[in-house]
Amino acid sequence: MTTLPANPLAALVAAAAQKLPATTGATAQAAAMATRPLTVLADVSTSMGERAGALVKIDLLQEALASIPATARLIAFGSYPVDLGAARHLPPPNGSTALHLALEFLASAPPARMLVISDGHPDDARGALRAADRLGDLRIDVIFIGADSDRAGLSDGYGEDKDFN
Repeated sequence: MTTLPANPLAALVAAAAQKLPATTGATAQAAAMATRPLTVLADVSTSMGERAGALVKIDLLQEALASIPATARLIAFGSYPVDLGAARHLPPPNGSTALHLALEFLASAPPARMLVISDGHPDDARGALRAADRLGDLRIDVIFIGADSDRAGLSDGYGEDKDFN
């Protein structure tokens, strides 16, 4: 007569754990992504000199950059992109928000990973989307710098709120 383990479910899970891989494809892909070089597009347009609550947006941007790896390539953009390399000294807020030009600047050598930090007011939203499409199959993460009440900054340029989940 065979005796059953005290907890059959625990025994089943333990047996399955011995046969399954330690990581899934998604886990391995996420680990590989974390080690790829990061390019950060930082909005330094005139609107980043405005307040967002008690703080100025450019100060919030600097705060966000403090958590970015020191090896990340930083590109500041206002009216045009400026490649700052690994430097963290941003120019003062000035000019328009030419996100499309910053994305086009990367077209000849698309980054492995990209993070855009902005208040969500590009000059040419459609142009920015077209330029992003030309970068290929690239995940672009976004940090919104602005007031929660800024519905235009939180929209996707077509009147719909962005999903940050």
